[in-house]
Amino acid sequence: MKAYKHNSEELTPEELGTIFADMPSDEQARFFNGVATATAQWPQGRGYGYGEMQWCRLFDEMRREPSEREGLAVIQSMSTFALLHAWDEQDKRERRARA
Repeated sequence: MKAYKHNSEELTPEELGTIFADMPSDEQARFFNGVATATAQWPQGRGYGYGEMQWCRLFDEMRREPSEREGLAVIQSMSTFALLHAWDEQDKRERRARA
């Protein structure tokens, strides 16, 4: 298993997940902005701008491994909220345009 270094301390992916979960929402937003910055630098084969192909592989991995399904449920929950919020914003823009 790969460990990540932070201030010369090695962290596992599980520890990174715990750190993320314990962050306040403003820091979690900064985390995702960091993910966006990183994925924008990926070669075209790994994604279309925000890493879509990588996320597809991630979901496949999580569906295959029963031990990973709790993480998939978290991602699905976050994605659902983001999608519903995006639809709500689109609906508001369309109503303003009609008014």
